[in-house]
Amino acid sequence: MAMTAADPKVRFLYCVLAGGIGLRELLQRAQQLLGNIHASFSHCLLVKP
Repeated sequence: MAMTAADPKVRFLYCVLAGGIGLRELLQRAQQLLGNIHASFSHCLLVKP
C-alpha cells in the first residue's frame, strides 16, 4: 500500500513533524532570551550604584 502526500495520515504526520521542529526552535529562542534577560539582570544586581 503506497502512501501519497494526499493521504490524510501522511499530511497529519508531516504537520506534527513540522510543528514539533517549529516548537523546538521556539523553545530554544525563548531559552536564549531568558538567558539574556537573566544575564543582564544579574549584571544589574552585581553593579552597585
